[in-house]
Amino acid sequence: MEYFKKFTEKPNHLFGFLFWNCFFGYLPLGLLISIMSLLGKVPFRMNAQEIYGVSGFLIGLLHIVATALILAVISWIPITIGNFIIKRLFGKF
Repeated sequence: MEYFKKFTEKPNHLFGFLFWNCFFGYLPLGLLISIMSLLGKVPFRMNAQEIYGVSGFLIGLLHIVATALILAVISWIPITIGNFIIKRLFGKF
């Protein structure tokens, strides 16, 4: 039971850690897609509509932030629930 005791501590700044890692992980691909849309090579598709130019570039940049936020939330929720359960089960030893 002593092994689980070190996992009962609440992780500090977990959401920020997850968000920035997802953000910088997706940044190269997002910038590539945005630049290609700006140059008119590859459209940014949104709601079955092809968007080129400056609009496609700006939407691509917003897409980077939105994707990082969604991935961080999807990762943060189960980690927080698991940490809560582990604290309740093993935190009293």
